[in-house]
Amino acid sequence: MQTLNQYLKHRRKSDFAKKIGIRADVLSQYLSGYRRPGFDLMVRIEAETGGEVPVGSWAVATSHGDTLADRQDQAPLAQGAAE
Repeated sequence: MQTLNQYLKHRRKSDFAKKIGIRADVLSQYLSGYRRPGFDLMVRIEAETGGEVPVGSWAVATSHGDTLADRQDQAPLAQGAAE
């Protein structure tokens, strides 16, 4: 599994942005970590890279060792509940 930064290291970023239907400046924001693509765009990136940059490559580990995707699957605490 590679990150999008790794995949694009020796490729033209502007060409890739066109292929996935976004502006080059938006792609730059994804590459810098300033923004994160939505799930649909992650799927397009995976398809365009032939699976080299899978959707799972966007998961970010938290200080607890789980990923943000893991956290989204958990139900939120009830209001006022102690952790």
